[in-house]
Amino acid sequence: MVVRVKKDLLGKAVIDSKGKSIGSIVDVEVDLKNMIIDSIVVSITATRKEAETGFKKLFSKVKKKTELVIPVSYVQAVSDYVILKIALEDLLVKGEK
Repeated sequence: MVVRVKKDLLGKAVIDSKGKSIGSIVDVEVDLKNMIIDSIVVSITATRKEAETGFKKLFSKVKKKTELVIPVSYVQAVSDYVILKIALEDLLVKGEK
């Protein structure tokens, strides 16, 4: 399967394993030695509803960063959305790449 980064990935919404929207893909990291996408760079967003329900507290753990670098090994599926096989809480505990 061939994927065009700009057309097929950039701007795509990223959803964690619990169905929470994390943000959208703004960039990718490529392993030049093997010529494969190694990580996705996600711009963090939180909706007003999520902020009001305490989800924003998770984002504060990101230490004021506006982006997360997420290894592709955490990606479960790519369709209209990028679905992760890990919850944001677990990703923050394990640490981003």
